[in-house]
Amino acid sequence: MNAIWLIRHAQSDSNAGLPTKSPQSTRITDVGEYQAKQLAKLFSASPNRIVVSRYIRTQLTAAPLLERFAGIPVEEWDVHEFTYLAPIKYAGTTGADRRPDVRAYWARNDPQYIDGDGAESFEAFIARVDTALHRLTTLNGFTAVFTHGQVIRAMLWRMLYREDVISASTMEKFYHFRESASLPNAAVVRCILYEGEMWTSGVCNPCEHDKITF
Repeated sequence: MNAIWLIRHAQSDSNAGLPTKSPQSTRITDVGEYQAKQLAKLFSASPNRIVVSRYIRTQLTAAPLLERFAGIPVEEWDVHEFTYLAPIKYAGTTGADRRPDVRAYWARNDPQYIDGDGAESFEAFIARVDTALHRLTTLNGFTAVFTHGQVIRAMLWRMLYREDVISASTMEKFYHFRESASLPNAAVVRCILYEGEMWTSGVCNPCEHDKITF
């Protein structure tokens, strides 16, 4: 049976409330480095492949696993975080600084809206998630995907709700799912492939050694 682990990156500077220059260049903190090392210990065997996003925090989170199991093939996919606020407008800000604009974005509830250069629409984000999900269903063996909180939530949501047309109603449904699904840094969502479909088989936090529920 083929296995897929969807892994949220370790604590980043943004998660810790620090100012950041851009989503792509945000690094992990000292706490994040500890989480990444604990995460690597969770693997009893080497995955057949590691998937990372182009955002450096996923690559840094995967680094201890690559040290533990040398030679694992690494693939960079379009599983980077949903960046819906134009990065150039928010360089040097903290998550708290951006919070009013985050609320305004979701209140707008427009799946085609693009905030500016470097941002993407909700519709494009879901299309990207769907592409990644389909690609995962074509793989064999054990795949570890180092990605981001909203990407994992969107993947889980799309496993449950496969609406073909992305509308304002669709976006609102995802927002409520997003708000209700807690996913700490370095959390692991274990999935299996069965008859061409992905199914969630469990969620854990290796840094707290307990189960997480949605």
